[in-house]
Amino acid sequence: MKLFYIFSIAIFCSLTLGCNAESKLVGVESKAYFNDGEFVGLMNLGDTITNTELDYSLDLSAGGELRSNTCTDVNNANDATIEPSQYHLVRLMKVNCIAAEHFIKAKHIKSVLSYLPEKITVNFIQSLPLSAVPDLGGSSLQDKKGLLITDDNDFKILTVNEGSIEVAISGGLVVNYLVMAKGDFDKDGFEDVLLRLDWYVDTAFGKGFDLLMVSKSSEKESPVVTWRM
Repeated sequence: MKLFYIFSIAIFCSLTLGCNAESKLVGVESKAYFNDGEFVGLMNLGDTITNTELDYSLDLSAGGELRSNTCTDVNNANDATIEPSQYHLVRLMKVNCIAAEHFIKAKHIKSVLSYLPEKITVNFIQSLPLSAVPDLGGSSLQDKKGLLITDDNDFKILTVNEGSIEVAISGGLVVNYLVMAKGDFDKDGFEDVLLRLDWYVDTAFGKGFDLLMVSKSSEKESPVVTWRM
């Protein structure tokens, strides 16, 4: 009789708690993360973006240097005064500051449910939508449908490193997908990832940095680009 009772309880739990158990098995609890090693010039990541300390300088076109000690300095930098060959470095600093600001706002959340890989993987990059590419102007990225792996005929993995994966895609574009931060940035209870796209065109002059927020709120759902800079 006692064995029958235990067996009945087990069946009841499996029927009533099955969905919750599946979620816990599939999703994992994750804390906010920031890749400070990729923020060149970062001296101290503060409690707010305004007291985050930097030590970075850029060459001015008229000679001399423009020093940046805060992200406010970075955001106020005037491209017209910067040496043209360093425009992309201004963009890099602005991207890094935005990523740091997102992390600072999310780091107080103890943990969230994550359906993203703990570390960046080839499978994850292959599952990204076609819109997860640098914005070079022209046609709207919102009109791009499909996945990188199946709908970009030139898609090719070039290098796989700790924390980043470099790929070649159509148009002679080479993109290094690098994780800058992870956390619940859109406050929906699920972990998001900020990917920094370090890119260049191997058939023409052009290089830069973009920042994408990629979200995934279930195991079956494909990653989606929910925000970009």
